[in-house]
Amino acid sequence: MQTTEKQLVRFELPPLFFDKAGLEPYISEKTMEVHYGKHHQAYVDKLNKALEETSLTDASIEDILKNVSKYGDAIRNNGGGHYNHTLFWKNIAPGGGEPFGKLLDEIKNDFQSLEIFKERFKTAATGQFGSGWVWLIYNEANQLEIGSTPNQDNPLMDVSALKGYPLLGLDIWEHAYYLDYQNKRGEYVDAFWNVVDWVEIGRRHQEAMITQKMNF
Repeated sequence: MQTTEKQLVRFELPPLFFDKAGLEPYISEKTMEVHYGKHHQAYVDKLNKALEETSLTDASIEDILKNVSKYGDAIRNNGGGHYNHTLFWKNIAPGGGEPFGKLLDEIKNDFQSLEIFKERFKTAATGQFGSGWVWLIYNEANQLEIGSTPNQDNPLMDVSALKGYPLLGLDIWEHAYYLDYQNKRGEYVDAFWNVVDWVEIGRRHQEAMITQKMNF
């Protein structure tokens, strides 16, 4: 009987569900061309290259990140970069909106109000030294939590101090905002709320509550 050799897992740049100019004036088409087309593509290419030195087959990016301490810095950095950016593109959309339903109820319960939630999120973003990400997660206590991670780390990783299911992630590397906001990270955070896709964030929140398991 002929056997089929297993192929190493490979990843691709995900499609965008909006036009690159669709987020203007909050995120420019030029930023999207560089951020999506160059930075994210580079993470994908380097991740696939790093995976050639492993025996990983049929592994999801989530499974890789949950055990990333086994695989070294190249997979940690580029696997995180690929996952984080893939989530980021899903988190944003032209037109933005506001949270609603169960998610809004939990935001008010865990942060007192939507305004205080946004203030704390901004404080976490502007307080993160250097490059990284700020997150809204559903944590092990089944509560919403805001936190940040350095570089391309994220709350799925076994090496991360912040752990939980990522609902919303904001890229605070300079490549995400410097063309539009220079060094004014706070202005970038304020503008971000105009493009957050709260339908998608609410869907992820429902997903997190349904699973009731925090082994993400």
